[in-house]
Amino acid sequence: MVVFRFRAIRALKEVDLLLAEDTRTSGLLLKHFDIKNHLMSHHKFNEHGTSASIVERLKAGQDVALISDA
Repeated sequence: MVVFRFRAIRALKEVDLLLAEDTRTSGLLLKHFDIKNHLMSHHKFNEHGTSASIVERLKAGQDVALISDA
């Protein structure tokens, strides 16, 4: 289990964009592990407005990760 945690932290540090359902709680996690990547709110209430820009980033070759509250 410890290996999984380190791999997850490394993945969060390496991506170009982090998406979070709740940036307040995800921000605490990122701050704890000194992760300073771009963080963007993405949830069911704003997904129609953010999806197009996320797809464009993916098409441009950027790596994106989603932090889920679930």
